[in-house]
Amino acid sequence: MKEPKIPKARKILEDALDYQMDNRVRIGILEALRLMHRERYKRVRSPVSSKKITPELRDEIKYYVRIRPRDSTTQVAQRFGVNPGRVSEILAGDYD
Repeated sequence: MKEPKIPKARKILEDALDYQMDNRVRIGILEALRLMHRERYKRVRSPVSSKKITPELRDEIKYYVRIRPRDSTTQVAQRFGVNPGRVSEILAGDYD
């Protein structure tokens, strides 16, 4: 397997700092080393866009689906202001 090039280049530059050199060159090497690090990935969560599923809301959704069985989960979700996935989970019994 090939050795990654950026870490190898970083090592070469770090080793070069041990030698006698002009301060401008040293500053250039330090700046290059600073640029050779990737920022850590920051996971950003999407804002919550649907209501919290309460036992009352769960029961309302189940009742609504019993009286309107032909409505899709998307239609039910829009009616109650929740995510369609939550409707599916409720109907599958995940919120009992």
